[in-house]
Amino acid sequence: MREGRVTVARQRALVAKLKASGHDTTASQSLLDAFECSLAAFEEHLALILREA
Repeated sequence: MREGRVTVARQRALVAKLKASGHDTTASQSLLDAFECSLAAFEEHLALILREA
């Protein structure tokens, strides 16, 4: 999970940098959104497993 959070944070910073430079970030933002949703799903699943343990 930690590696996923680090990756998402790095990607978030890269997308922000591209956007600030005037680049079209539509595709990048879409992919970042998918990464964030996947990470959230994994975190929720882990929390569920830990509650049941």
